[in-house]
Amino acid sequence: MDHSQSQPFDLERALEYMDGDRELFRALVEAFIEEASCQMMEIWDGLQRADAGAVTRAAHNIKGSAGNFAAPRTVELAYRVEVLAREGRLEELPVAVGDLAQALDSLTKALRRAAA
Repeated sequence: MDHSQSQPFDLERALEYMDGDRELFRALVEAFIEEASCQMMEIWDGLQRADAGAVTRAAHNIKGSAGNFAAPRTVELAYRVEVLAREGRLEELPVAVGDLAQALDSLTKALRRAAA
């Protein structure tokens, strides 16, 4: 059953990465949500200041963290933001960052539900 299109992340794969440890999963979800929220603030702030380096670093961090939860859409969009920032394509960033923010919001809600 392939939920990759409809589901923001793959719970079974995420739990596999964590050896089925639900306590660890819950702890990582909490940490991720807090961290991702800070990273998004860094991205928006970097966008305001036209600081491509800050945007690149924050997007890279989100990409890595989201990967731990088998969240392909968030990983893909974070990577897009990272590449655009690294290449200095700042005029393309607002839309890409908006897409990432939406994906992250969906992912966060899904992770909260799964961790509850």
